[in-house]
Amino acid sequence: MNEAFYKIKSNVRLKELCLKGLKQRYGTANKAIKNRLKYELEVIRKANGEECLLLLTEIVSFAKKERILLGPGRSTNAGSLALYAIGATKVDPLRFGLFFESFLNPETLKFPLVTLDVEAGQEDKILNNIEYKYGKGKVFIAATYDKTKYSPKIIYIGLKVLALIAQIIKEVKKSKGIELSIDNIPLTDKKVYNLISSGDTEDVFQFTGVGMRKLLLKLQPKTIEDLSLAICFYRPGVMEVLPKLLKRRNGTVPIKYLHPKLEPILKGTYGFIGYREQVLQIAVQLAGFTLAQADELVTGLSKKNPEVIKKQKCLFVCGASLKGVKEKTAERIFKELELYTGYTSNRAHSISWAILAYQAAYLKKYYLEEYKSFYKGQ
Repeated sequence: MNEAFYKIKSNVRLKELCLKGLKQRYGTANKAIKNRLKYELEVIRKANGEECLLLLTEIVSFAKKERILLGPGRSTNAGSLALYAIGATKVDPLRFGLFFESFLNPETLKFPLVTLDVEAGQEDKILNNIEYKYGKGKVFIAATYDKTKYSPKIIYIGLKVLALIAQIIKEVKKSKGIELSIDNIPLTDKKVYNLISSGDTEDVFQFTGVGMRKLLLKLQPKTIEDLSLAICFYRPGVMEVLPKLLKRRNGTVPIKYLHPKLEPILKGTYGFIGYREQVLQIAVQLAGFTLAQADELVTGLSKKNPEVIKKQKCLFVCGASLKGVKEKTAERIFKELELYTGYTSNRAHSISWAILAYQAAYLKKYYLEEYKSFYKGQ
């Protein structure tokens, strides 16, 4: 009885915090936004994820109080409106068309580990605060990548780029008296995109390598989606399509789709499969898979097990036939899925890191002296 009462209390508290967050994010939230939140909270409740989100609200509140910078999002986190509402992510999933189902599958209800990017050097403050509140043994080091630490369900990763941003914010306030809010800068600044497109990014997060800088010179990105595209496709397994992708983007080669239903799914990547969410959409919309079945398809193709692939191909082709897709066309589509699914990335992750890279480039463009100062001190 007490446990049931406690769960109800947690549900009510989380809903209150999310609604408060929606008001801060959107002002007056429309019906579509409220319905999306209601749906997400119901799925989160079924997956027993309320306590994780309530813990996240405490972490976000503590970080804000201590002026510790958190990243915009990582992995599939940014697909959740609820996480955005409580401040655990800074990417508007509605603006960028991100799917909650990529974060938490409503059919399997396997609640994921939530990853927070934390200003490098400040992880221990957050972790010590959790230990103070919940006791020793609730936090432990699990692996090292910069600094990676775990508390129950939640992973913390210290990012150097967040330390860069935090230091510049402090220096700009001290030297210029400017209160810089990095999360509120415009994401459409042409001068920032010109800097990125020039290839002058050897010290900009995600864009440091020679190969990536050459890609940016050819791509000439003008939006966050363009930056996400570069991050997504400059990876082993999918890099081979970049020459064709650039020609399609420049209009020198027409974009071809194996089936008309693929156009709305693959239009943003010029007909190529790059995001995991695209594979899920293809399986659901063209072959009639449920989200759970689509998730199983992605897992099976990623592991490249011949027996599993054979079974999934049969299911996909049969399902597509029932949806009016010709057998040969379905087989060709599956072949594309087989080739690229194992190399796809989460769009939510790519968008999040595209924003973080843009923020770094913004600071380099407008606060170059402070930007250089950070690296001199390293």
